[in-house]
Amino acid sequence: MANFCKYCGKPIVGDSCDCPGAVAEAQAKAQVQQAMNAAPQPGQVPPRPGQVPPQPGQVPPQPGQVPPQYGQAPYGQPQYGQAPAQPLVSPQMQTVLGEVKDLALGIFRAPERTLQQAAAAPVKTAQYILLGIASVVILFLISFMSPVKGIGYGTMFKFAFICTLITVGVRLVYGIAAGLAVRKQNPSVTIPTAIGVFSVTLVYDAAICLLLLIFIKISLWELVIAFLLFWLVASVICAYLATDVLALKKSGTVFITSLVIQLVLMVVLVFVIRGIGASMLGDLLEDAAGSLMGSMW
Repeated sequence: MANFCKYCGKPIVGDSCDCPGAVAEAQAKAQVQQAMNAAPQPGQVPPRPGQVPPQPGQVPPQPGQVPPQYGQAPYGQPQYGQAPAQPLVSPQMQTVLGEVKDLALGIFRAPERTLQQAAAAPVKTAQYILLGIASVVILFLISFMSPVKGIGYGTMFKFAFICTLITVGVRLVYGIAAGLAVRKQNPSVTIPTAIGVFSVTLVYDAAICLLLLIFIKISLWELVIAFLLFWLVASVICAYLATDVLALKKSGTVFITSLVIQLVLMVVLVFVIRGIGASMLGDLLEDAAGSLMGSMW
């Protein structure tokens, strides 16, 4: 059944009639639909007069958000001429810091493998950064090791600076000497490689300094003396391990065993010496007091 136009009465061919009345009605409906589409949604900030509303695909403004002004980029897009936000640490620095962390932890978990990785690393930046961090830690730990309250912090800092300088200097001398000594066994070893490997072992010195500070603060003087002696022995053993790694030998198990044995021996030795020394001092004081009383009578 054919539809007839309500304006002109002619049969409608297609969707609508082309008479002026039907065309005017279609235009009016289109304008109403466009106005409904442009109306703001609930919770949406309406556009200001003369402002272009968000286009399809753009992020609409959130409730309470100030609409973009004239000349600004649309919602949800970076402003014109504004560079995207950069990370605080570059990916290269993140990689280096990760290597520093792995070296600092690995020297305790698997010292031989960690030193081997340090020797094989093409870039030594992480090792030198670890050297600087360990040096600063040692410096500040020794600065707070004052056994007497009357010693000022300035004096202790000078003392700590000298001790840190000696400790780092010994590591550098070890590294240069080892780099020259193992050339026959491993021609690929260079002086920077050897210094980098010895730099990693400085983490042990920082750990021993931390223990010394704790023992001094709680007045465990026997353990203070034991760990001071152990510090010297540990330096020699660390040099032995680093040199063997540079010379392509394997001595990780021997290294850990030697450290434990030396520590136990030092602790026992200090307590034995303390007991013998106290006994001898008591005997000397008793003899001196007996002689003095005898001369008086």
